[in-house]
Amino acid sequence: RASLAAAIPFRSSFGTQLALPGRGYVSALAPGHAYLNAVAGDFFATLGTAVRRGRPLLDSDEAGRARVAVVNETVARLFWRGQDPLGRCIQVGSERDPCAAVVGVVEDARRNELLPEPPTLQVYVPLSQAPSWIHSRALFVRPARDAEAFAAVLRREVQAVVPGLPYVDVGRLADRLDPQARPWTAGAGLLSLFGVLALVLATIGIFAAVSSEVASRRHELGVRLALGAGPGDAVWLVTKLGVVPAAVGAGLGLAIALTLSRYVEPLLFAVRVGDPWTAAAVTLALVTAALLATCPPARRVRRIDPATELRAE
Repeated sequence: RASLAAAIPFRSSFGTQLALPGRGYVSALAPGHAYLNAVAGDFFATLGTAVRRGRPLLDSDEAGRARVAVVNETVARLFWRGQDPLGRCIQVGSERDPCAAVVGVVEDARRNELLPEPPTLQVYVPLSQAPSWIHSRALFVRPARDAEAFAAVLRREVQAVVPGLPYVDVGRLADRLDPQARPWTAGAGLLSLFGVLALVLATIGIFAAVSSEVASRRHELGVRLALGAGPGDAVWLVTKLGVVPAAVGAGLGLAIALTLSRYVEPLLFAVRVGDPWTAAAVTLALVTAALLATCPPARRVRRIDPATELRAE
């Protein structure tokens, strides 16, 4: 996919005023400024911005035709509380500008920071209907293959189409985000490594504790087997020695994590504290590790000969 736009996410933006007929300027309904971007057709699909309601802007929305606009979810929520924004009139720029009909609502997108930003008023208009003071153009391309290898091809083709350009700046959006993402990536990798090491040490500890318990209770287990207990009963007895404490510990750990979540949340990126799927996955991983740690001692229990243990007595 490919599309044109006036503003580049995480690099440039255009402030504007928004007004509604009969209500005047309404930018004060949300913190910060209102922002405008003029885009061509397929822009939202190229950047992966989801259209929540209505339709995106199209190449057929040309100059001279009915003025249209797409707003983000914050604009729709604050300007038309509980009402359908589609078909509503919004004035972009000033109260003297003609109305633009809202034809779609897209998800909120971050402009400058990967960290959560305050709600921002964002309006998109067709590039052919953009205000005269917007002159910049940026080409966005989502290639079907590796973007880094495609950059050289794209630079060559753009220079061939527009030979008058002194320099063509081609770069991946991921590279522009990398300076902001690098600390989070490094922190997540380091904490993940510590977590894996802690899990390995805990697994070794459970294995050692259960093995020691089996060795000390070998005669007892032999007597149980001699009195009619099945091998499965003995295995389950050993398995409980590792799995039950691990399950109780996982439950206590989750309770402590939820209690201290407000202190942990600033260290997380794009992760909701208290996410049930994360909690379930962590609990399953801990119990599975405990189960694996008890498997070797449990296999030794199955090889216990009751007659041999009774003769030893």
